[in-house]
Amino acid sequence: MNRRPAKNAKKQTPKKQTAKKPRKLATRTPAAAQNAAVAPIALDKEGAEYLGRLADALSRLILAQDSWVNEIDLASRQPAVMQDPQWQARSRASINSMLLAAEALRLEGVPDAMRPVDDMLGRAEREAQAAFDGYAAAVQGSNVALLLEVLRHVDRMSQLIQQAYGLIRTEI
Repeated sequence: MNRRPAKNAKKQTPKKQTAKKPRKLATRTPAAAQNAAVAPIALDKEGAEYLGRLADALSRLILAQDSWVNEIDLASRQPAVMQDPQWQARSRASINSMLLAAEALRLEGVPDAMRPVDDMLGRAEREAQAAFDGYAAAVQGSNVALLLEVLRHVDRMSQLIQQAYGLIRTEI
């Protein structure tokens, strides 16, 4: 049997390989939240002021979370660093800053229309507290499994914050 290609057949060229995009954490909204019908929140002056204060608090949380993630990234690349007292102090300070910033999302004077947002942020605060509580044990024992659980709490905190922000709608 002759296996030569036909005269009219096109030559096949190998496909170009492209680099995979890095995975992002906390970008998906859980199915229950996607399917939930949420009424838009009308922003009056009080709601707009609350939203401005919330944006400031979120900015502080993002900075604190980025600092902590950088420390965890270093530990993932160099696991021995978890034994370094200087790294432990830096990472503990970073997660403490993240917890304080998460607590600061619970603002005083929440307008009635923003109660659902505040409730969701309360759940995010509890996830930050759970991450903080588990972090010391993870670092002290250099326990990667516990550290992964801490990361899950931080991921859930981020998802809840995204859901809270998704509740905010303005009427034009």
